[in-house]
Amino acid sequence: MCLIMNAYVILHNMTVEDERDSYGLTFDYKQVQGTTLEPHVQRNVHPCHTAYLRRKYKFETLNHICVYRQTWLKKYGTDIDIGHT
Repeated sequence: MCLIMNAYVILHNMTVEDERDSYGLTFDYKQVQGTTLEPHVQRNVHPCHTAYLRRKYKFETLNHICVYRQTWLKKYGTDIDIGHT
């Protein structure tokens, strides 16, 4: 996989070098001054993101409980009551 990625990067760089001369760099920066828009910053968290984080936390918590229980069983041979089933 490493060789494929290296070959891809080399071919990409060769293509960029070859096409660099054909770029029409006629951008007038003086014309754009003063027309920059203010960035829109969203302060609220999207509900889907919140739901994702809740699912992720629940999964990780259950996963930790399972790992803890398996470790306990291997060490002591009896199950433990941790309040969750």
